[in-house]
Amino acid sequence: MKNQVFQIPTGIKAIIFDLGGVLVNLETERTLKEFQRLGIGQVDFNTHPGNQPDFFSLYEKGLMTDAHFIAGLAAHMEEGTSSEAIVQAWNEMILDLPAHRLDFLLELRKKYKLYLLSNTNKLHIEYFLESFRRQHPERCFEDYFDKIYYSHEIGKRKPDLDSFEFVLEDNQLEAKDCLFIDDNLVNTEAAHNLGITSIHHPRNEEIANFLKV
Repeated sequence: MKNQVFQIPTGIKAIIFDLGGVLVNLETERTLKEFQRLGIGQVDFNTHPGNQPDFFSLYEKGLMTDAHFIAGLAAHMEEGTSSEAIVQAWNEMILDLPAHRLDFLLELRKKYKLYLLSNTNKLHIEYFLESFRRQHPERCFEDYFDKIYYSHEIGKRKPDLDSFEFVLEDNQLEAKDCLFIDDNLVNTEAAHNLGITSIHHPRNEEIANFLKV
């Protein structure tokens, strides 16, 4: 998709955005590097460091407390690693949300309903919102969307189809009337299978450079 311009099709009424890698700059490698420094070797964010299936997925669905999540990581780190160090490492992947992307959202809101559907968790969202307030003290993040859906709050995550269906049903939207933008190909493929027009967004690229209103 890089260096290509995507014309939003006629008939689109709503745009559903991913957060990390699309609006917020995201570098998971920073967290992986910090985890390794703290004693964890290879990490797959779809599994537990100790091979417990769906560890990160459960946390993103809100089915695990912060304390349980931190303890699960600590068990595979150097003895004595503090909770504060683990949380800091976990949040290292979250970077900035440039003001010009927020301004682009305002332009889009003149023509479309905007929604956010993010696979995330309590620790990340708390960190992001605090960082957002410091970076943009005159702005309110929630003002840029008609409604926001965080996976840990709704108990559903992409690419599970029920996460997309939840957003559609909650807002009485038809799949054919929606555009979905995500930096994870498996998520855009899932949305496409429901009949939602989908864009696989190059991570951290400027969306205004290839999305034509």
